[in-house]
Amino acid sequence: LVLRAVVHQVDDAAAEQRLVVETHEGVMRSGVEVLLPYGLASTPAGGGLTVVLAVGGDQGDLVALPAAASRLGGLAPGEVALYDDSGSRVHLKAGGVVEAAAATEVRVVVGGTTLVVTPAGVTI
Repeated sequence: LVLRAVVHQVDDAAAEQRLVVETHEGVMRSGVEVLLPYGLASTPAGGGLTVVLAVGGDQGDLVALPAAASRLGGLAPGEVALYDDSGSRVHLKAGGVVEAAAATEVRVVVGGTTLVVTPAGVTI
């Protein structure tokens, strides 16, 4: 069984992220585990869409794919981007260009040294 669902609530406090989703009008399911790929983490805003899978066809054992509230479009073939809902993003562009854009600041920490870039300038 494969269903589209609307995310109503996210619990990101435990080892695995769990959702409360609405699979059909008025049908709420809670404790749905999100299958996140290793090395990536996100907490979706409410209202995003997800795909819910019933493991082995058992509707008592539901898992969800990462939810998407929006999508960053306009990428060229082969490009990859990480982004959030504030407009911040890291874009691996064609031609070997890496573009980082932030809504308020970019912070790079190496050991005890921090580089901060804001609209007002750069501090180290």
